Amino acid sequence: MQRRRVRRASPRGAPPNSSSAQSAGGGGGGATGGGGGWDGYNTEGNTASGGAATVGGGFGNNAGEYGAVAGGVYNSSSAYSFVGGGGDNNSSGGYATIAGGSENSASANYATVPGGSENSAAGTYSFAAGQQAHAANQGAFVWADSQNATFTSTANDQFCIRAQGGVQLDPTTSVFFGSTPRQMLNLYGTTYGIGVQTGTMFFRCDATYAGYGDFSWFRGGSFNNGQFQPGSGGTEMMRLDPSGNLKVAGTVTGNLVLNSDRAVKTDFSPVDVRAVLAKVAALPITGWHYQSESGVKHVGPMAQDFYAAFGTGADDKHIAVVDEGGVALAAIQGLNEKLNEKDAVIRRQGSTIGEQGARIQEQAGEIAELKTRLEKLEQLLTAK
Repeated sequence: MQRRRVRRASPRGAPPNSSSAQSAGGGGGGATGGGGGWDGYNTEGNTASGGAATVGGGFGNNAGEYGAVAGGVYNSSSAYSFVGGGGDNNSSGGYATIAGGSENSASANYATVPGGSENSAAGTYSFAAGQQAHAANQGAFVWADSQNATFTSTANDQFCIRAQGGVQLDPTTSVFFGSTPRQMLNLYGTTYGIGVQTGTMFFRCDATYAGYGDFSWFRGGSFNNGQFQPGSGGTEMMRLDPSGNLKVAGTVTGNLVLNSDRAVKTDFSPVDVRAVLAKVAALPITGWHYQSESGVKHVGPMAQDFYAAFGTGADDKHIAVVDEGGVALAAIQGLNEKLNEKDAVIRRQGSTIGEQGARIQEQAGEIAELKTRLEKLEQLLTAK
């Protein structure tokens, strides 16, 4: 990047419009020097040094072959390039353009700097504007705000913007990404992004490190870089962790359908439903409420007790709906078996009781017959 040069004081103190201060064409056929070269204090002639070169005016400017400098100070243009004005600008690429500003450089073919300060268009067909915008790659467009730091393109055909105050689009403006399936938005490198693949819209997050890869949904609040922190006044409404576990702050309504297709299952084994029933009977059941739902009462077991009893699920902090339902169904079957056994016992006892009743009735008839015969015998004895 060029640096400002100190203007030399004229040793002769030449007045305006003196012959010593006029720009002069030199070195090439058809070169033109229009004027300038004197600022009232210093003399620094302009030079049109190549064929068909032009310097319109200004101070200390130089135009090479087929190049042009319209004015300004200490500007330089090479073959087929142009500088409109400003100071300390250097347009050295073929057909490159610098409109104005200071200390700008357009060093590649067809490069453009419209103005600003310390910008560099170094890639073919590149564009750099603002403050220290560096378009280092072919076809790159780089706009840099007023921050005093270099902002550089990193790939060909990039559109780069540094805007610390944000990017504003007119409310009637829509944004289109075309119809090529790809990751359209890269939010943090390429590990966090949004895109479209055949028939699917996807959201991507980092899976490089343990403890990363969650999706969170916040309501209200403001930015806070703490993981899962919605910021002051905000609420985490939902979280999807790397294992696919979903945490919801409120209530899930509607018809929740769980996949229970035999085709997606494996490692089948029989279940001792009577043992499950016994464990359910011994399982502590208490009333409680979630810390995030003060006053909303629930009834059920603790995940630790459930895991210790049945060993189902991923850990002892959660109870899967499918496991809770499966345990309940197994316990019902165990209870049904138990009731059926008792019914069989009752039926056997009822049959025995029926047999005993019939025997009692038979014995009662025999007793009645004996009684009748005894009465007749007593009557005979009395008659004698």
